[in-house]
Amino acid sequence: MKKTLRLIAALLAFCVLSATIPPVGLAADSGYFDLRAAVDAAAPKATITLPRDAEVGAGYLDTPWIISKEITIDGQGHSIFLRPAGIVLGADVTFKNLDLRHVHSSVRNAIIANGHTLTLENVTAGAHSINLFCGTLIPANYEKDNFTVPTPGQTGTIIINGNTSLQGSDSS
Repeated sequence: MKKTLRLIAALLAFCVLSATIPPVGLAADSGYFDLRAAVDAAAPKATITLPRDAEVGAGYLDTPWIISKEITIDGQGHSIFLRPAGIVLGADVTFKNLDLRHVHSSVRNAIIANGHTLTLENVTAGAHSINLFCGTLIPANYEKDNFTVPTPGQTGTIIINGNTSLQGSDSS
């Protein structure tokens, strides 16, 4: 009986110790700069300079990334891995010196100015072309409960400067 209790005690101690160690998949950092968190934390009219390749994780049911404050994102030649279904502006936004090489959504590969000013300076696309729209977005019926499009601005303007090319290399 004592051996059984010792075995149970040792097993219980092992289980408690194992529960305090995080799983390998959760312990590892993706290595990408969290651009969504940086934009959310930034003051309006700030410039975010990417220290390395960045990622914008997917939202609920492949909804777009809504940028609701005036901001400049300077990639310094780094890439952005954009997993949401495109980008919708709620304020004036500038993207410069970056590569939108990794647009993963098959739902909406677009930047929608939504009546605001979108400035692209030295921005390139990778495999998939990126579409630009000055107007707003009307979500599909199946999307209406998942996100709210910000109130459109007064005039949609898209300014393209420098060596900007949004034509992807994938011809399909």
